[in-house]
Amino acid sequence: MGVFYWKAPITEQGAGLLDKACSSLNTAYPAGFSGVHLFSDGVGLPDAEVRKQLQVVMSRYGKTRGCMAIVMLGGGFLVSALQSLITGLRMFAGPSPPLLRFAREVHELRGWLPHEHLLRTGQRIDEAHLMAVIQEVQALGDRT
Repeated sequence: MGVFYWKAPITEQGAGLLDKACSSLNTAYPAGFSGVHLFSDGVGLPDAEVRKQLQVVMSRYGKTRGCMAIVMLGGGFLVSALQSLITGLRMFAGPSPPLLRFAREVHELRGWLPHEHLLRTGQRIDEAHLMAVIQEVQALGDRT
């Protein structure tokens, strides 16, 4: 399981780091892995080159990705635009895109993510531990 916290628009460097993280997760969990992406309130959209990189990453790991959960920690136009962008990237990511769910708060992932991850990868995730890890990543990101 990868947990990522985006506090600014994803850059080429950020997309490259995401690709490396997915590669490591793919190696460690050949049956499949899932990811949680937290987007801070007001995060802007990535530029066109970064969008292409993200589509490549999604295509590369689509077959080995269990689920992808996107938590939009805010509201307004940017959230709608980012949600549309991610949906579009998934649509063009190839024949086996990951299962995708959008949420406004982390607690909305309870039940859904552990259940769907198990169905798609055969790997159990402890829900309480998962929620604690996500909250820790968010707290660390909020301090920086």
